[in-house]
Amino acid sequence: MNQVFLKKGQVKLYQVDIPLLDQNSILVRVDYSFISSGTEFATVAASGKSIFEKAYSNLNQNIQKVTGAIKENGLAATFALIREKLDTVMPLGYSCSGQIISVGKNVDGFFIGDYVACAGSGHANHADVVVVPKNLAVKIQNHEMLKQCSLTTIGAIALQGIHNAHHRHNDNVDKQNPAD
Repeated sequence: MNQVFLKKGQVKLYQVDIPLLDQNSILVRVDYSFISSGTEFATVAASGKSIFEKAYSNLNQNIQKVTGAIKENGLAATFALIREKLDTVMPLGYSCSGQIISVGKNVDGFFIGDYVACAGSGHANHADVVVVPKNLAVKIQNHEMLKQCSLTTIGAIALQGIHNAHHRHNDNVDKQNPAD
């Protein structure tokens, strides 16, 4: 199967094995995977920065992290850890929709053939097939809305922002541009 990854600032499509289903998750054949112009493009842009650009962007915090790691693990181990982190391949995607092809044995309420919207970084990836914990999926009643339902996570994030701002349904909210 195909899956999209990020490696050193470049978006790569790799052939990978179908993920293994665990007892508390569902296996979903992805029909639509939502690409966020904000979050994902920012992630791609940040991953393309050199080690010096990354270190300089948050210098004081990074110096503290590195000196702490050197004290705890030694210079060679810390250097190896930094190098490993820079070479990490990261899966992209966090909001998709599709059809269930298998169900974990502890999962109730979902069945093979159900259409679902899925959420979660590291779960609802840009891939042909994903494994998603049951609490990060919701059934779609009208499969003709599958494309629209692939952006469910974006709506959930917006609702969480409203909740965190202590607003309620029917409140009037004024969004101001900080540049004004």
